[in-house]
Amino acid sequence: MHIYDRWGNLVFVNENLIINDPDSGWDPRQSLGYSQGVFVYVIEYIADENSPSPSQITGTITVIR
Repeated sequence: MHIYDRWGNLVFVNENLIINDPDSGWDPRQSLGYSQGVFVYVIEYIADENSPSPSQITGTITVIR
């Protein structure tokens, strides 16, 4: 999981994200240095152990303070 700000700067990365564990994800409320705005997430995952290549999901998150 990678999170980027609107200028493309990497603000969070977790290469071994634990599914359904809120402590392993990005929480902008815990980071007072982040302002409100739009952030982009990129999540790369392997859907099946037999799958030869990873899949990717991308999208945006709007943080309002």
